[in-house]
Amino acid sequence: MSDKKCIKEMIKLFYPYKKKLLCILLCMIASSIISIVNPIISQKIVDLGFIQEDVNMVVTLSVFLLGLYGLNIIIDILKEKNRLKLSADFTEKLNKDFFGHIINIKADVMENKNSAEILTQAETDVSAIASLTDERIFYVFTKLLSMVGGFIGLCVISKELAVMVLFFIPIKAVLISKLSRKRREKYNNYLDINGKYSFWLGETIAGLSEIRNFGIKKEKEKELLQFQKKINKTDYEMSMLSEYNGCVDTLLLNVLQVLIYILGIPDLTETLRDRALSY
Repeated sequence: MSDKKCIKEMIKLFYPYKKKLLCILLCMIASSIISIVNPIISQKIVDLGFIQEDVNMVVTLSVFLLGLYGLNIIIDILKEKNRLKLSADFTEKLNKDFFGHIINIKADVMENKNSAEILTQAETDVSAIASLTDERIFYVFTKLLSMVGGFIGLCVISKELAVMVLFFIPIKAVLISKLSRKRREKYNNYLDINGKYSFWLGETIAGLSEIRNFGIKKEKEKELLQFQKKINKTDYEMSMLSEYNGCVDTLLLNVLQVLIYILGIPDLTETLRDRALSY
């Protein structure tokens, strides 16, 4: 199945839950708007409050900023409630569709399959599709919207800093794209190994009496360990790729933060000089 066709099928799956998705989307947009306002308010606290020694301005803007933080928490709770309901309903529908498919499937299709293989593949497929409603997916979208909001706020504060942030986006995109492609390859390999293991396990369970009669228990244990080592190795490699992805993201963020501090030194120096001259 092509990527475009796969996306269309996913959209069809989510269509019955459009109200919940709309609510989640509105919550994410609201959070991104707050992320735009927060850095601007923080700047005003420094420029209009501390530098000009205006206590009332500091208190007013600080209370307003605290209110925004509280509002953002409420929005996050509302978003998570809808996400959990969406995830439960979506997983329930997938399992129902799977059961209906198994009931109506032709008998000749099942000849080369065993129950363990079918159940494992179904569980893997349902979990993979249901992961689209996982908190990590919506966390990514929330962070993307927050990044857009933060970038807009940074443009208001300093266009030079905004340009520097913009320069980091393609670097981050290229690195994450490479890591994601490798992880996808490992995941496909994981599905293949897991499918073979499930088939082997079903065949082994079905032939328990033959295994006892021929005394090949140790051979079967060796086969089990070989499958487990392959599965554990692939799972380890996928987890490490996710860890590398997170480390790269954190490193780029830290580098960007340090550069923002360094580039902000001239503005701070100029502000302090103007303040000294005013005295």
